[in-house]
Amino acid sequence: MSQYEEILKRLEKLEKAVFEQGKVAAKKPANFAGPSGGIKFLLTKTFFNKKQSAAAVRKELEQNGYHYPIAAVQTALNRASVKGGRLNSLKENGLKVYVARK
Repeated sequence: MSQYEEILKRLEKLEKAVFEQGKVAAKKPANFAGPSGGIKFLLTKTFFNKKQSAAAVRKELEQNGYHYPIAAVQTALNRASVKGGRLNSLKENGLKVYVARK
């Protein structure tokens, strides 16, 4: 291989590395691990289209194989309901309920 061909090969390799960065990578599958993953799973099932209490969320999680104490579920719900989060939290009759943001 001549020196010219070697340089062209290296140049093509560099151009490929630099200019193909803008392409979108394949989307990774959703991670539904842990209590927050269970909340994300319920969001994909449109469970939060109606207002839900933490106890109702825990019950639904248990029916789908997520077995966590209410404190862990409550923490995941609170973290998902911060400003800009996927859930909105409201107080109804002294009970905190969660619903999906639209």
